[in-house]
Amino acid sequence: MRGDANGWYTPGDAAKAMDFPSLFPTSATDRKILPAVSAKRRGGFTLLELLTVVAILGILAGIAAPMITGAQRQARQADCRSNLRQFGIALASYRSDHNGRTPPWLSNLYPEYVDGKDIYVCKSDRDARHKRSDYDPIPKDLTSVTHYDEIDDFYGGSATGRNTDIDLNSYFYEFSAARCSWDHDSAHDADGDGEIAWWEAKEWQLRYGDERNGGGGSPESPRPYSTARMPIIRCWHHWQEDTLLGFQVDDYDHKGQKRKFPMVLNVGYAGNVFSSPPWWEGRPDVGE
Repeated sequence: MRGDANGWYTPGDAAKAMDFPSLFPTSATDRKILPAVSAKRRGGFTLLELLTVVAILGILAGIAAPMITGAQRQARQADCRSNLRQFGIALASYRSDHNGRTPPWLSNLYPEYVDGKDIYVCKSDRDARHKRSDYDPIPKDLTSVTHYDEIDDFYGGSATGRNTDIDLNSYFYEFSAARCSWDHDSAHDADGDGEIAWWEAKEWQLRYGDERNGGGGSPESPRPYSTARMPIIRCWHHWQEDTLLGFQVDDYDHKGQKRKFPMVLNVGYAGNVFSSPPWWEGRPDVGE
């Protein structure tokens, strides 16, 4: 090929020089066909291509959804553990200032020992999102736990001496001044008022033990519970989120088969935070 008078090659010359059909429209017919094909290709995705994209997005969403849900669950639990740690520190400070006595109500820690009301609300407490007049701290689907309604340290509750500045309280305080419906032993009446409060029943259990830990439940045959093992505050709002291994309610010696139970977060009397089955005595010891 020599090119034209100016030394330029034309598309037709290039096509003739190569042994395959012209890549350039060299005739009127070519110029009509190529734009039509190009326009057709610019029209969009085919149905098959769209379905493929939708299928891929669905698969990715299916993979990501459990991961996102799990991350949100872990974040709620981490926030709750942070609240419980702060309560553990606050209770230790309170006992130090009051000759070892615990506060009558968890709400009494505010504002001297805890400086924020948000610490009283677990992010897994669904009912805490409602108006305070509708608030109920008992998880709606929790039917296996008794005595929960005795600790009514929240707005509208009948607790005498509670701090009314605290409207919402997600946490179950086992050493409260609430009347205890399951302990009727007059020997446990530490203040001599003729009634057994939760704090009196729990202080006795902590100090002398009971049949669940092999103690006699009396000063004559004491077997105290570990202050790191016995809970003083409990959060039941994660019981549908996770499970853990534990022993049955009546398996005092931990000789039976362990099985999965709903998880409850706790503050130990010593101030530590730990997880346990609903029946905290069924929590396996180290090595079990």
